[in-house]
Amino acid sequence: MSIEEMFSDVGSAGGHDEMAAAQLPLGIFGDVSEDEADLIRIAGNLIEKRFFEATGHDNPYS
Repeated sequence: MSIEEMFSDVGSAGGHDEMAAAQLPLGIFGDVSEDEADLIRIAGNLIEKRFFEATGHDNPYS
C-alpha cells in the first residue's frame, strides 16, 4: 500500500521509493495555540496507527 493510499481519505500524499510526504488538514484543531505539543502527539499517534495497520505490523510504540 502506498502512502497516497494510506492517507487519501484525509488529505493528500505521494512520494517515491526513498521519500514520501503527506499533508493532513487539521480542521478544528488548526486553531490550537495553547498546547501544540498535545496536538502533535495526537496527530502522531493517529499517523502511526494508520501506518502500522496499512503495513500489517504491530505498532511497537503503543
